[in-house]
Amino acid sequence: MTYCQKTTRKEALWLLSNISANSEEDAAAVAKHDLMHNLIYSCRDNAFEMRKEATWTVSNILYRVSDQAVIDHLVSLDIVNVIVERLQRDADSGSIASLTL
Repeated sequence: MTYCQKTTRKEALWLLSNISANSEEDAAAVAKHDLMHNLIYSCRDNAFEMRKEATWTVSNILYRVSDQAVIDHLVSLDIVNVIVERLQRDADSGSIASLTL
């Protein structure tokens, strides 16, 4: 996901968002995957569209997941800080992040 074209990355983020929104099991699978590091990186991307899609994905994960072990894993990845950064930086993706909180 790091070395592909911008449009491919955006589509991958959109796909992850849809998978994460599908069910708690799917959201937990995405949350536990190594892709979370890329997802967090994408939340901090310079391109607004990347940040927006990544924020939607994180929001869908946080909305769906209730398993404490998965939540602990997300906290260890500093996901709370990522959401706070979105609230501070972007009007639109900050609004998405506020829906999660």
